[in-house]
Amino acid sequence: MDSDSSLADVATGAQGGVAIDPEGARALTSMDRGTVLVEWRLRPTVEPTRVVRISNGRPMRGPFGAVAGAAVAMVGDTSVCMREWRDIERAWELPDELVPRRRYLQTAAWSPDGRLLAIAKGEEMVVVDVGARVVVGDVNDLEDCALGDWSVRPAFSPDGRLLAVGNTMQGFWWQSMLEVSDGLRHRYEREELPDTGISDLVSAVAFSPDGRRFAVWVRPDHGHTGPNGYRGMAVSSWAETGEPFWHSHIDDEAAGVHGESYSAPLCFSSDGVYLAVGLDCGVLWLDAETGVALRMDATEGEVTALACAPHTGLVAATTRGLRCLESPVR
Repeated sequence: MDSDSSLADVATGAQGGVAIDPEGARALTSMDRGTVLVEWRLRPTVEPTRVVRISNGRPMRGPFGAVAGAAVAMVGDTSVCMREWRDIERAWELPDELVPRRRYLQTAAWSPDGRLLAIAKGEEMVVVDVGARVVVGDVNDLEDCALGDWSVRPAFSPDGRLLAVGNTMQGFWWQSMLEVSDGLRHRYEREELPDTGISDLVSAVAFSPDGRRFAVWVRPDHGHTGPNGYRGMAVSSWAETGEPFWHSHIDDEAAGVHGESYSAPLCFSSDGVYLAVGLDCGVLWLDAETGVALRMDATEGEVTALACAPHTGLVAATTRGLRCLESPVR
């Protein structure tokens, strides 16, 4: 993005991740591989209000925000950068000793209270108490827990006591559940899951607001395709056991237009009634109880990230700006 780009240019530009301010109707997105941050006003209209250019220019993923936390995180290949809502332009990095070093970092997930940050990479994950600046849990210390090498996608439960992880290794995917209390404890690993018959890749995990279920998005691996414009599969499982509750294959028929394999973000509505799936053509709303597709909200660009809060509703980052969307009315 050119240094002279205006807010109008940013408004229709390609956005990366998105985080919602827990205390106000504003959001933060990233552009240009995380080298630019954009602050947005969400009410009464969606408009960018400020652009923050990152001086070091290192690619970063995110921002990742918490339900009630004061900070957002950006994840680079080997570092994690923190910013606070009260002063977005000020940044600091987590100390190197708190960050896994063996492979490139993939993603991060906050506990709802914004105290703990799970930082994941291939076959590794640590949980950091950001305020105390100490590692409170490391999967490498668990003898009975193995994570994927292709992808590791964590998500905290609404009460912060569980950490669901979607894993992929050599095209095979599975689910892990960890308990977060005085460290990490491995509760279960679930491999008996819906099979697509092709090489798969987990790209998103999201908990329902009541914490009873979690959803995983599984897409065909790069270079693999499915019939009828198959984008991927949403799988809803019981948090207590990992047993699948329903699964829904998303293809051209569900999306309404032709497409292909896609790394869809997932997000439950604040009331837990719907599961939003971000696709290459818009947001598809599924019934959270059945997995049935209810409505497609088309967007001008591909949906790259989703976030939801009671005071804002669903916010979708796209390759053509930011959108606020209302869930279907029963």
